[in-house]
Amino acid sequence: MPVSTKTYWIKLGILSFLLALETYGLVFVIDQFVLTQNYFGIDWQFTLISMLLMLAILHTYALTMGAWNQFSHSIIPATGISLGIFAALFTHSLYYTSLITVFSWLILVYDGYQSYKTKNMLIKFDPRLIFSISAQGILLIVSLLAGVLVLFESAGITTVDISKKVTALVSQPVKTAVEAQLKNQFDTQMNNFGGTFGSDALQNILSTYGISTDNADSFVTTENLGINFDQIIQDQINKVLAPYQAFILPVIALIIFGLLQFMAFFVMILFKMTSGMVFSAAIATGLLHKSTITVQKEELNF
Repeated sequence: MPVSTKTYWIKLGILSFLLALETYGLVFVIDQFVLTQNYFGIDWQFTLISMLLMLAILHTYALTMGAWNQFSHSIIPATGISLGIFAALFTHSLYYTSLITVFSWLILVYDGYQSYKTKNMLIKFDPRLIFSISAQGILLIVSLLAGVLVLFESAGITTVDISKKVTALVSQPVKTAVEAQLKNQFDTQMNNFGGTFGSDALQNILSTYGISTDNADSFVTTENLGINFDQIIQDQINKVLAPYQAFILPVIALIIFGLLQFMAFFVMILFKMTSGMVFSAAIATGLLHKSTITVQKEELNF
């Protein structure tokens, strides 16, 4: 087992500090996404940055795990992640941030202990097996934090204006359908009027409004008719949602939690695909050193 030297502690300290920075950056990015309230659109920039930061946290934490001499050493990286969470959240609520930080630290320490036992049971070091428990714990914490941030940011928001989001999606199709119906009715009325009083009389009436019979139907729009479809749709949606306002934020928090879990699924796949290369690079650069020890294998037989 490697000796705990000054260099060892410096490397472990640097990696733990990196974990704090990466965690702070990830929580900050999630917080900014929550502030936009763009819950119903796909933000590729947020998705890409979040997944890269999650992957960086997993690899950094895994590198510290490869250097654990004893279980107590695993507490240092867990503390780094917890401090990153605290630094990113304490401006919201010191009390709740402290609770979240302690809760996250306990999960990380427990998962770290399970990974430490797995590490000692394996004959050959395999980060994909050793880190599977801790990785799931870290990604779960990140997903939970995303949901908590929705509730934190709602402290200064009386309502989450879902009606605007829905209106942006349905307004144009509804306007197009209504205007098509209006134009059909307008053309029918013009034909009836022209057949009764003659096309000249119809043109004289339209000319007073600067309209020609050739392009009369182009003036039949909701804007020209003074119909504000966006406001009408928003008002109707708000009426429907009014009795359920108290449940909207918790539901959105669950949606964001699910979104981060969905992203975490692919991050875990990427970690398993790239962990071998990262550890090979760490050994090649001297960050980690490979050693072998003689062990006795335990077996059970009839």
